[in-house]
Amino acid sequence: MSEAILSGSCLCGQVKYSCTEPPVFTLYCHCTQCRKAHAAPYCAEAAMPADSIKVEGKLKEIATPIEDGTRYHRFFCPECGSHILGQSENFPERTMLKIATLDDPESVKPEAHVFTESEISWSTFAEGQPRFEQMRPKNWTGDDSAD
Repeated sequence: MSEAILSGSCLCGQVKYSCTEPPVFTLYCHCTQCRKAHAAPYCAEAAMPADSIKVEGKLKEIATPIEDGTRYHRFFCPECGSHILGQSENFPERTMLKIATLDDPESVKPEAHVFTESEISWSTFAEGQPRFEQMRPKNWTGDDSAD
């Protein structure tokens, strides 16, 4: 097995994980569901190849419907409630890792803001990053910014 390049855990330490590949892309999500699930104005996430994450410990899962009728699966520690991973039925090859749960969250910086049509007006963040009213385009390379 490949050596871990990223690792992290929940608040209480009962769930730990490691990743053997770098993120495919990173983002801040401002959608209503992420805000409510994290009790925060937005969530910082890294899209990881689904097969690159190894989890130690038990995760609890909740699946909620999203706008297109599919479901988004959220995985969290059943003891402390830390939200660790997310998985869209639309993109089974990607698992969304919650950057704040990394042992070194400074090592992964979000590249863009998505679902900004739902952002809270008083939330603040660094200017100059691309912003998308919905999810980032599948073919977006990070080289240009959105209007």
